[in-house]
Amino acid sequence: AYILERRLFDKSLAIEAARAGADIRVNTYANGLIRAQKQIKGVQVRSNGKDYRILADVVVGADGVESKIGRMAGIDTKLRPQDIDICAQYLMCGLDGDIDEHQSGFYLGGEVAPGGYAWVFPKGNGCANIGLGIRGNVSREGHRAADYLKRFVQRNFSMGSVITEMYGAVPVSGPLYDAVAEGLILVGDAARHVDPSTGGGILYAIQAGIIAGEVIAEAKEENDFSKSNLLKYEKRWKQSFGKELKKKMKITNFIQSLSDEELNAIAYSLPSEIEIVLFY
Repeated sequence: AYILERRLFDKSLAIEAARAGADIRVNTYANGLIRAQKQIKGVQVRSNGKDYRILADVVVGADGVESKIGRMAGIDTKLRPQDIDICAQYLMCGLDGDIDEHQSGFYLGGEVAPGGYAWVFPKGNGCANIGLGIRGNVSREGHRAADYLKRFVQRNFSMGSVITEMYGAVPVSGPLYDAVAEGLILVGDAARHVDPSTGGGILYAIQAGIIAGEVIAEAKEENDFSKSNLLKYEKRWKQSFGKELKKKMKITNFIQSLSDEELNAIAYSLPSEIEIVLFY
């Protein structure tokens, strides 16, 4: 596995997109869809206090959990609390001696992160991303993701210093099987293309983005941006990673059904495998 510096990664993607001819716009928010009869033909945006219209044959919604773009298009993107992981993360430094710079850490259990897990991703020079995610249906006053993270850090990394904080949400319901509309495609977290066992979605977002690009290019050649034609996207992402997501959903449901004692029993029954995992 590789640990990414996400800010640099996102910036590099934007640079590559600009080099390929994309028009990158910052401080710009899509707040509506442009329609011609039933067909979506672009987006209404607000940028630096001014409103604009951007026309497009196909709109790609990559706006994350419970996609607003998808909802504007008539797709039901709402999630139940139990289908969302609420996440909190610190960038911490001054952890020399408290972490192994060559080893990521994962922590399971109801006391640590009910319905999810905690992580420690070393970043070098005594710094690490330390965070956790919990299921939305267990979040309440005094038991929010931020509360669990604060207790986890106090218990294990009290000598470190918090440099930055980050909060967010991840869909863990399994994929959205209606991610296409007339002139619109959803990708990434917006389409719930997320590994429900880990909350990771970068790989699936890249794969879905490639597939969406190919389908849109074909639609452009055919001059057909209807939902029925864009449904080729649904077929192809299911062929590419749909079965994998189904398997991981089953794994997630199994792990969710285990008590802390059962998780410990499984872990201690496989000492050699655990050592191999920790080594890598």
